[in-house]
Amino acid sequence: MAKLQRGAAALSSVQPIPPPPTVSAVQIPPPTTSPDLVLVIKNMFGLDEMDNDENEFKELEDEVKVECSKFGSVEGVYASRKNPQGTVWVRFDSVPSSLAARNTMEGRFFAKRKLEVRRGVCLLLHTVILF
Repeated sequence: MAKLQRGAAALSSVQPIPPPPTVSAVQIPPPTTSPDLVLVIKNMFGLDEMDNDENEFKELEDEVKVECSKFGSVEGVYASRKNPQGTVWVRFDSVPSSLAARNTMEGRFFAKRKLEVRRGVCLLLHTVILF
């Protein structure tokens, strides 16, 4: 009986696991298995320039969508609100559109910053956006 009481005492000192953080809903296209549909563009902005203003982020997303639409249909654009590298994700409807945008934009300058353009994975896009 003493063994049971010691076990119960040990269990009562265990702290409960806190619930996961709440996630804000963001509308983005469904995931895909092709990483070539998504581009990750770094150095688009500095967080200090955006002043955590949602309108600034929306304007940037609109501007990127217009620019990337020159290469084909853009299904979604998201500018990270927390990434210090000034990262924007762009999802195209086709691989040729994505590759054309990547080849043209890599190394280009935007707001005196040299862009880095890489392939992204849409599943990662969903995960990162929802933080």
